[in-house]
Amino acid sequence: MAGPVLEPVKTQRRALPRLASRCSPSAVKEKLIGFYSTGPDVKAADIGIDELLRSKGVAHPVFVVIDVRPHVEGMPVQTYATREVMTDARVVERQFEHLPNEIG
Repeated sequence: MAGPVLEPVKTQRRALPRLASRCSPSAVKEKLIGFYSTGPDVKAADIGIDELLRSKGVAHPVFVVIDVRPHVEGMPVQTYATREVMTDARVVERQFEHLPNEIG
């Protein structure tokens, strides 16, 4: 699955309209299921991208972080999905939760 590399905030602001255009119906037999980043960490702006995909009809977007640093050992891929969490202030917010993954 292809997606924009989303690192600096300026790049993210430019990438969101392009990402939204990918959610529009087309004749291509591809289904958007989520997005990715070259990480190595989850950024605060990634919740906004998750919300954008949800608003465009992707029910449960998957977020994949691919760690491209050359010295990383093991599988350099982490997968996440969001879930609703009640905070101490009794506010419901979305947070990323790690998902098990397998590449094969």
